[in-house]
Amino acid sequence: MKRRDRPAPGILLASVLVAALAACAPPDPGSEDEPADGPEDSVVDEAGEEAPEEDSGDAPQGDADCLASSWLLDNESWRLMLAPLAQQSGGTLESVTGELVLDLSEDGTYSSSYTNWAVTTRVDGGSAVIERNGVDSGIWAHDSSLGTLELIEYELGSQIEGYIEDPVNGRTPLPATGTDDSASLENVEYICGSEDLLITLELGTVFFTPLP
Repeated sequence: MKRRDRPAPGILLASVLVAALAACAPPDPGSEDEPADGPEDSVVDEAGEEAPEEDSGDAPQGDADCLASSWLLDNESWRLMLAPLAQQSGGTLESVTGELVLDLSEDGTYSSSYTNWAVTTRVDGGSAVIERNGVDSGIWAHDSSLGTLELIEYELGSQIEGYIEDPVNGRTPLPATGTDDSASLENVEYICGSEDLLITLELGTVFFTPLP
């Protein structure tokens, strides 16, 4: 993504959120230097308070039978995860709407289906709207003993589009659309049960509920 000379803050914020939307997990600059089983950072909520740590001894990590299902993302959990990032970039993340369904099949394949899945952020007296539609697919693997899940995308069919709208400049398309061809999840922690799936990303934990 090329950066314009003296870009508007709203464009910069929207670009940050596009990067967050382009992959299931925002990249971790230090992940290559840290061991896979090393200590994880504490989850911090919007109020700046550390969330209580999960008791890994009692928490159901689950197995393929638990994970192999269709899971609907809880949009509010995604909003809470990205809200501090938006705030640091000068905006307020107002809403996450639409549907993101993660379908983990027993044969080891998966799909991520986006239907009008949009993030709306208040910035510079206007709004930045970023929407994703389409289906990505690939293979998935897990390690129940470590409680880690990995998604490897080999076909990216979704598209990201968006714009910034304000009273002065009207509607301005984002400087980049499309998908991130490196999007993947590598050895992220998960907790799986019959009623929910929790996945811990670099910025926080997101929740999924099973579909019938």
